[in-house]
Amino acid sequence: MKKTIYLSLILFMFFAFIDKSSATSKFYLGGHVPGIYIYMDRINKKVYRQFREIYKEGTNELVYCIEPGATLSQGEYTDEVNYNSKFNIQADKWEKIKKIAYYGYKYRNHTDIKWYAITQYIIWKELMPSNWTMYFVDEHHNKIENMFKYEIDEIYNLVNNHKDRPALSDEYIFNYNDDIKITDVNMLLNRYQSSVGEVNSNILDLNNALDVGEEAEIDLDYKYYKEPKFHYNENGQNILTRGDIFKDKLSISILITAGKVMINECDEESSESVFIGGTYEVLDEDDEVISEITCNKDRKCISDYIPVGSFKIRVKSLPEKYNQNEYIYDFNSKNNDLTIINVCSLKKEEPKKTTEIKKPITTPDKNEINLNENLDEKTIKIPYTYKSRSLIYLLGIPASLLLWFIYVKFFK
Repeated sequence: MKKTIYLSLILFMFFAFIDKSSATSKFYLGGHVPGIYIYMDRINKKVYRQFREIYKEGTNELVYCIEPGATLSQGEYTDEVNYNSKFNIQADKWEKIKKIAYYGYKYRNHTDIKWYAITQYIIWKELMPSNWTMYFVDEHHNKIENMFKYEIDEIYNLVNNHKDRPALSDEYIFNYNDDIKITDVNMLLNRYQSSVGEVNSNILDLNNALDVGEEAEIDLDYKYYKEPKFHYNENGQNILTRGDIFKDKLSISILITAGKVMINECDEESSESVFIGGTYEVLDEDDEVISEITCNKDRKCISDYIPVGSFKIRVKSLPEKYNQNEYIYDFNSKNNDLTIINVCSLKKEEPKKTTEIKKPITTPDKNEINLNENLDEKTIKIPYTYKSRSLIYLLGIPASLLLWFIYVKFFK
């Protein structure tokens, strides 16, 4: 029993350590922000203070306090990615705070350290109770009217006009001769990674436009750099680390009011599909060439987009082993359709192969065959010698039969 309890305690401590080490953070105080002070009246406590930087250990990034006037804890904080009820703040308020942090310090040209203090000021304003008072003062505690009004208005304007996603429709239809490009007026496309089918492609240009060039199904995935996180400590100031606020996926269909034509190469004798490797022209009604198709080994014999209407296919050239095909193939191009045309060609006849057998020409006295003369008009004498007998055995003819034939023919 004691061993069981001891083992359970070890396992508990082990998993507690793993969980704690993978989901906790620590923070430390940095220097003061030069020349920026505030006065805060918390009903039961009045505070004058100079803004101070707060950093996260390890990354050394500036973070924000989300409890006005509370003291930073030197202990560990629990990391929270999503809204949690322990903060006692409405979820929509959290969304607004995340946007303020995003559009404040470090957003585009907001790089001066004053933007950090201004962003912290706005976050406190949003989160403090309505009966609290806070404003900017000088180092002598005198109130400064409208200090950083321009900067505060700029951050709120960005927050209020925040667009969660690019201004794109689900489907676009282009005419045949259109420049197939989609522009996002919200200027957010550069935050996305595009893909066409299963292949990632760089179709986003510098002007926040999708430069596609053809029909496609496009997926846009937000390039998520870092989640904003909230850090909780029950004994001290709670913390927010800035993160990106666009997490989205879009799917777009691009259609073109045009068609394509595909050449199916085939053998004229068998009518079977074969790879020939010809080059074909697409002609309009005036016999003007509007597209050219060259078939490759992958059998990809598809034209570019062509308008809807009546067209012709003409064979431009074929490999040397095929007869030139003079046929003209008519077809109609339909919207969003692939027309398949069978173009059969005939192979050239190959010349028959002949083998010439040459033998020495001799006289009949030497008992040898003259292959260049008419054998029907000659008398062939084959003497029975050692050489002829050997030849007979090699030919597989019984020697006795041949001897009998010679005896009857020549000696009887």
